[in-house]
Amino acid sequence: MKKLAAAALICCCAAACHAADVKTNYDTTVDFSQFKSYAWMTPRGVTGVDDPAALDQTVKASVEVELAKRGFVMNAAAPDFMIGYHAVVEPKVEEFILDTRYDDMSDAFYDRVAPYAGPAGQKRTEVYYEGTLVLDIADARTKNLVWRSSMEGRVNKKLRPAEKQKRIDKGVSQMLSQFPPRKKK
Repeated sequence: MKKLAAAALICCCAAACHAADVKTNYDTTVDFSQFKSYAWMTPRGVTGVDDPAALDQTVKASVEVELAKRGFVMNAAAPDFMIGYHAVVEPKVEEFILDTRYDDMSDAFYDRVAPYAGPAGQKRTEVYYEGTLVLDIADARTKNLVWRSSMEGRVNKKLRPAEKQKRIDKGVSQMLSQFPPRKKK
């Protein structure tokens, strides 16, 4: 029983840590082993972000750390690939019904407590922010997009800058975990 409880706890923790949805796609005809250096492209789309300059600094710092871990170096004069990003933060509205009744209790009970507990099916509305970050990698020679990763998740605009940096670091790490793509055997 203890092993089952521990396994359930581990599953719950793993699910809580994977809040962002990451998708990656790339051109299978490209030889990524030829890429050794990179330079930044100018960000084209940053929408709904409170402080675009701070986001630019945060995203670039996270990406540069992850690329350095993989042996890539910055070379603005003669890069092998170019990297850029897009970011969007949008408000989302979710409506749902909160049903406070139980199947095995009579409606007479609810008639008595309804003035205190409220109606059985209450319509609720939640407003939250959802963010999307897209990383693009293009071959510097051909200027063709060769790799893309995107991440979507809820954004908490009330976080302190250090906590925002941690979340972006974690997300960028997940996104770049599949770069460069492994050759299929």
